[in-house]
Amino acid sequence: MKKPLSFDIFMVCIFLALGLTAMSLHSQPGPPRLVEKEGGFSYEPPPGWVAVSYPGMKFQVVTGTSENSPAPSINIVDDAVSDPLNKYASTIIGRNSTLAQNFHYIDQTPFTIRTGQINGIKITTEATQMGRRFKQTCYVFEHNKMKYVVTCCAAAQDADKMEPVFEHMVESFKFR
Repeated sequence: MKKPLSFDIFMVCIFLALGLTAMSLHSQPGPPRLVEKEGGFSYEPPPGWVAVSYPGMKFQVVTGTSENSPAPSINIVDDAVSDPLNKYASTIIGRNSTLAQNFHYIDQTPFTIRTGQINGIKITTEATQMGRRFKQTCYVFEHNKMKYVVTCCAAAQDADKMEPVFEHMVESFKFR
């Protein structure tokens, strides 16, 4: 006895649905990306953080939450300067040292984002702002003759636990 064609179509639909479900379980989209169209880049903000536009800031600032200390934040600026990256990084350190109280330079190291498309300098400092101690990590790099500074800031007592969060965000940074 021959099966009706409708049974074959039904079975193909079942197998197709099961196959697509299995595929979707293994190919879930990644975390949401924050796209800065004007800057031509995107990145994954930390989960649960909020992106906020501030007057005078070209790109959105993302902020987290904290129960007992100021909220951590990440902001990005670009700068059309022709200085070599090392000189520009020194300028950032000098500028930050004059803006903050009790400024302490910790270190400066090269970094590379895993995709290999971005190489730069990671600057770590501590300073007092509004009576509180903060640790700042600035990732300074260049793309298409434009300098970028990704500044990650956290209360000094929270800095160690925030470091992997900041590293993940920077690793997710992509230009179009």
